[in-house]
Amino acid sequence: MSAPPTTTAHRTFNTFLADVEDGQIHNELTDDLRDLVATLQNVGMETGGKASGEITVKLKLKLDGRSIDVVADVATKKPKMPRRRTTFFSTEDNRLTRNDPRQQALPFKTVEPSQTETKAV
Repeated sequence: MSAPPTTTAHRTFNTFLADVEDGQIHNELTDDLRDLVATLQNVGMETGGKASGEITVKLKLKLDGRSIDVVADVATKKPKMPRRRTTFFSTEDNRLTRNDPRQQALPFKTVEPSQTETKAV
């Protein structure tokens, strides 16, 4: 008579998670966390030190006879760099323009360089 196989039951969530997908989900979470922190640092520099992100772990457990199947999913929400604002004005016919239609245009012109010699005084 052979001895029953010894099994190691998971007593903590972190040891269980390290065993899901033979450790692949744990590795993915580790990489995602590192990437998220780097993105937070980069975006934070552009936004005055304020940025937020999120990592969501979803575990689906399904009883199948005497075994339990586990399917994991990871979703990461990284902050986005703020977009620049562009100002437009509306015309009388409701079109957008970069120039204020109520402001008079200044008569700018190109000035050619002088052909005379510059003298030191």
